[in-house]
Amino acid sequence: MNSKVQIERSGLPGILILLIIISIINCSIDATETKMEKVTSVATWASPYWGYHTPKIVRNNLGELWTISMAGKYPGADMQIHKRTIAGQWVAGKIFSGYYQPGMLLLDSEGRLNIILNSQEKPEEHWRSLDSENLNQFALIAKGNGVPDGRGWYVGTAIDNDVLYQTYVTLDYTSYLSTKGLTDTVWSPAQEIHDGYAHKLGNHSLLYSGFEFSKSNVFICGSYSRDGSVHNTYEEIILKYYPIGQPDKLLSETIFKGDSGYYSFGYDMVVDSRNEEIYVAHSAGIHSYGPTIDDPVEAGLYVSVGKAGTGDWTLNKIMDGSGSLALYLDESKNALYAFITSGGWFDRNILQVKESLDKGKTWKDVSETILTPDMPTLEHPYFIQVISPKSGSVFDKPILVFSNMSDKKNADSLYVFDLYCLEL
Repeated sequence: MNSKVQIERSGLPGILILLIIISIINCSIDATETKMEKVTSVATWASPYWGYHTPKIVRNNLGELWTISMAGKYPGADMQIHKRTIAGQWVAGKIFSGYYQPGMLLLDSEGRLNIILNSQEKPEEHWRSLDSENLNQFALIAKGNGVPDGRGWYVGTAIDNDVLYQTYVTLDYTSYLSTKGLTDTVWSPAQEIHDGYAHKLGNHSLLYSGFEFSKSNVFICGSYSRDGSVHNTYEEIILKYYPIGQPDKLLSETIFKGDSGYYSFGYDMVVDSRNEEIYVAHSAGIHSYGPTIDDPVEAGLYVSVGKAGTGDWTLNKIMDGSGSLALYLDESKNALYAFITSGGWFDRNILQVKESLDKGKTWKDVSETILTPDMPTLEHPYFIQVISPKSGSVFDKPILVFSNMSDKKNADSLYVFDLYCLEL
C-alpha cells in the first residue's frame, strides 16, 4: 500500500512523468500484497468473532499478530490464544475455560497482551501476559466491572494510553461504562450511559457498544433494540462521546433512527484523526417482522458520516441487501474501504471489498483488485473485523479476521468454523 518511487532524469515527456506519478499516488490496495491464512478450526455454539464492536485481532510493532478462538458448548466455552510469529507460523497458546461470549484482546504500551472475558455466573475477568511472548503465561489482574456482582454482557472494550475501557449491560438491560488503569485490581464505579428494561414484547437495551478515540475525545457507538430476546432487531444507532478523563460530561445523539420491525444494526466505527469526522457502518431498512411502512429506507448496508455534536449525519448506501461489514480509513490516500460479507447468517455469503474516495458518498467494487483468485474457497464467511487503534495495535495496512462456517453442524450439534486472517 505504501509504494515509493524515484524518477530520475530520463528524457520522458513531462506529461508522461506526471501521469505515472498520478497513477502511483492513486493506486489502491492490490492483490500482490494480499495474504489469507487459516488460523485454526473450531467447533462451537457461535462464531468466535461474534461481537463486531470489540477487538479480536491485535498486532505489535514487530509485526506479530494475535487472535482468539472459542470452542465448546454454550455457555461455558474455551477461549484460546493464537499467535502468528515473525516467521509467519500460527501457534496455539493458553486456553481459558468456562467463558461465555467471545474473548477480547488488547495490547498495552509494554507490548503485553490483555484479555477481557465474561461468563454467565462469574464476574468479568482481566488477564495480562507475564512476558512479551504473549502466548502461555498470564496473570489474573482484576475481577468484576464496577457493578456489585461484577457480571456484564455484550461487553465492548478498548485501550488508550494504558487505560482500559469497557461498556456492558447488566441483567436489568441498563448499559454501563467503567474504566481502570492497566494494573489496577478494580474497575471504576459503573457509570450508567443508557437506560434499559425488560418487557414481555422484547427487552429494551443499548447493545454492542464499541469505542474509538481521538486525541481529546472518547467515542462510543452502539445499537439500540426494543425487542431483544423476542425478535432481536435493532432500529437506532446511537453515539456517546465525552472528553478523555471526563465521563461526567458524556453526551449522546442518534446517528440513524429506523422503523419498528426493520433491522438497523451498527457494525463498525472509524474516526478520522485529522478532523474527528466519524464514519459509522450499519445496516438499515431490512424488514424483519410486523407491518411494512409506505416509504422505508431502502434495504442495504450504509455508512453514516458526520461529527459529534452537530446532529448532521449524511446517510450513504454502500450496497443493497444484507450482510456484515467493517471499515478501514487510509488517511494517507483519503480512501475509505468497506470489507463486506454480503448475505444473511444462514445464507451463502460472499466476501467483497469496496472503496470510496469521496468520504463514503460513492463506492467502487475493488474485490478483483484485492482478493486473489488463489484464495481458499469460502462457504459462509461472516463476522468480519478490521484491526483498529482501539486495540492498542501498531499497523499501517488493513488486517482482518473473519469466520467461515460449515453448512452443517457436527455430531455434538455444534457449528464448525474455520478462522481466517486476511492481511493486505
